[in-house]
Amino acid sequence: MKKIIVICLLILSLTSISFGEIDIGTEIGSVLETDIKAYIDDQQIPSMNIDGYTAIVVEDLRYYGFDVVWHPDTRSLDISRNTSKAVDPLPVSDLDVVIGREIAKVLHTDIKTYFHNSELRSFNIDGKTAVLINDLSQLGFVHWDEEKRVISLAPYEREWVDTKDSDFSFVIKGQDAIVLNIDKKNNDFYFNEVLVGFQDVQAMLSLEKIAAALDYKLVDDRYTRGAYGFELNEVDQSVNHYYDGLLVETSKLNFDMITKETIYISDGDLAEIFGLYKTWDPESERIILNDHNEIIEDHGNLHISGRNVSIKVLTDYWVGYNYEIRNTSHDLYGGGSSLTDSNQSSYAYITSGSLLAGKNDVEVTIKAGHRILMHKVYKDLLPDYTTHILENEKNISAFSYIRLDSPDKGYYDLDENNFTLKGEIFNSKGDIEISISKQNDLDFEEVSRQTLTVIEGDFNDQISFGGTGLYKVVAKGIVKGIHENYSTDLFEFYIRLK
Repeated sequence: MKKIIVICLLILSLTSISFGEIDIGTEIGSVLETDIKAYIDDQQIPSMNIDGYTAIVVEDLRYYGFDVVWHPDTRSLDISRNTSKAVDPLPVSDLDVVIGREIAKVLHTDIKTYFHNSELRSFNIDGKTAVLINDLSQLGFVHWDEEKRVISLAPYEREWVDTKDSDFSFVIKGQDAIVLNIDKKNNDFYFNEVLVGFQDVQAMLSLEKIAAALDYKLVDDRYTRGAYGFELNEVDQSVNHYYDGLLVETSKLNFDMITKETIYISDGDLAEIFGLYKTWDPESERIILNDHNEIIEDHGNLHISGRNVSIKVLTDYWVGYNYEIRNTSHDLYGGGSSLTDSNQSSYAYITSGSLLAGKNDVEVTIKAGHRILMHKVYKDLLPDYTTHILENEKNISAFSYIRLDSPDKGYYDLDENNFTLKGEIFNSKGDIEISISKQNDLDFEEVSRQTLTVIEGDFNDQISFGGTGLYKVVAKGIVKGIHENYSTDLFEFYIRLK
């Protein structure tokens, strides 16, 4: 969601500090307000001044014709020009600026920022990454107007390579897979001729040895590889799963771990913990554990349509991942995914959740088994009712169908208090009930119910509203089911009365 951001001045005291001696997260400067303005190709962008140089937030470039991709495995950001991407500049407020007022801290970061493989200086500001505009001179001509106190970047006119996957929220790419062939001899299991487990009710494998084979490191009872980590709780046979040091979820083992000289866990539970694809050869009794060894790219795209929030994911692996969207502000859960496109080398999925009126905090988690590939928090998201999608024709049950002439879209701006509903419905029982709700500070509150008369499947009547504001219109009807008739939502749209 776009936020109004004040123009800032950032002053750093770096002269006596060597970055190599500083811990990540150490405060190294302060953000102060200033009146300096910055522009990207004639569009103003929120700015700040770092040690005498004007800087911008890297992620903001996504609204100015650039792709910015986050690589959590290498903790790096890639900037690239995308000439086909729509420019949608962020609002900038110049009001109430008190020059010299401290509004934030600058933290030392290990995140690297690149443009076409060239590293740029970068700084951590409230969890965002800032870069100096002067360092973006590879992208275009940088001009400073001292009289107007304006700095601008005019991107060069050249044939940039557009980012093919720029519409996707995340892109999952497999690297060289790690395959563990675990052979059974008598009642024991071996990997590369090394004893790694034994047969119990399930195949029990050494957590320590499997983790080492998959290049996980053990630090303070927590196994980690990249941003993902996990630790066991022997008391309640559970596993805590972390992403970038943050506890994201806790899962239960299907079979109790067994502790001898080391910890042994069932092959099925290990596959879930490490996010492995497990197969078994019944003739040789060989267990095959396949680690796709994915990397994930964060393209920064979140899609909001009406009260629906969704992510689009592109992957080159046919085995499904787990996609979760949780609205933590209202305890709403969205999960699962639908395949939207595929070919022999890539698969596109979409996963959706819900937003309510007002601000919403949303968590997105992508997992292979229980292994967390990405966990990201979006703050203060608002529904966008202007983009609500209305299906004008659809099946509403196995035997019922509706077609709409009016409304023909999901959102209207109106000056009049009346609106015509027209269309036809097949295999319904009785009239259509219309619920009209008006938006308040928290959500929508029903203000009236009206009836839409259906004659031989056709309806053509007006509904009325009670004054200015945003209204949600929901139509309900009784339709024919396989065993019995039932009530269901027929369509929903929004009207703002001026």
